[in-house]
Amino acid sequence: MIVMFSILIGVVTGVMSSLIAWWILFHYLSPEVIFSPSISKRYSKIRGCGFNYQFTIQNIRRRIAINVSLSARLTLLHFPPNLPDNISNILPIPLSSEIVPFLYQHEKGKDNPRRISFLLDDAIFCQKMLDYKAYLPPEIIEKAITFNLKLEDLLSIAPNSFIRLAVILTDSISSSQKIYISKKYMIDDIKEDKSYEASLVKNINHTSNESA
Repeated sequence: MIVMFSILIGVVTGVMSSLIAWWILFHYLSPEVIFSPSISKRYSKIRGCGFNYQFTIQNIRRRIAINVSLSARLTLLHFPPNLPDNISNILPIPLSSEIVPFLYQHEKGKDNPRRISFLLDDAIFCQKMLDYKAYLPPEIIEKAITFNLKLEDLLSIAPNSFIRLAVILTDSISSSQKIYISKKYMIDDIKEDKSYEASLVKNINHTSNESA
């Protein structure tokens, strides 16, 4: 009886120790990131459509996160329209950085966000969109052919379509790995950022005044 009681106590203690260790690992020693609440839209001379669409991620732990893997998925609800209503089409959107070696740790009073751009003028991505040209409006077909797609164009293909981001990363100390999924970014979550365009105009005016 005493032996069985000792074994039971040992099992319970072992289980409790494992649960406590898991809780500490999950809540304190695992990496953690946050996504920007919206997608920024900035004027750009190098993008086909004239705008650069970006989101940010930020490490909020006090340790560096490593082996960061990023992905973006466009979900077109009930598209193509000849499919059943409960089926959606999910298309990957290429990013400027899909593999990031590390994210700096969070420091008090200092943010270290990482900006990532959507590569909507990627030739392979535009060709993938043209695979559905039988169901696309003529203006979107033309933009895909000329690599001028905007994010708003993609989100307007089907009602209530959205973009979701995913990140997988590893804590540099504990080697704990975790995956985070963003909220659904709808067309209203695209916010035009005119600060960059304003800074360009300011610099141009400053340069012109100096030349004069």
